[in-house]
Amino acid sequence: MFLHEGRMVALEEAGFSYEKMREENIGPMILRSETDYKAEIRYPESVTVVTSFGELKGSRCKIFQKLIRKSDGKIACESVSDCILFDFSKKRPWKYPDSLLVAFGAK
Repeated sequence: MFLHEGRMVALEEAGFSYEKMREENIGPMILRSETDYKAEIRYPESVTVVTSFGELKGSRCKIFQKLIRKSDGKIACESVSDCILFDFSKKRPWKYPDSLLVAFGAK
């Protein structure tokens, strides 16, 4: 849940809001994810989710994430995912707009 929320917030911060995704009928889809758990997170502990976008190949984007415990700053989890933006109307990957590529540092 933390990782998904972190991806959505990062997209919002890159200028691509949830509202816009709903209007366009598109959304992120995780194709592959590798997650390493390094420390426990106990309820009701708070975490900071750090998300960055990496390599873009065609319609695929690599997403790097860390969950950091607020109580002691320890990294609790690291994750690398391959993601696409999926067009649910056309049932196919959606081409990233130039504005999003610029925000990801790919242009």
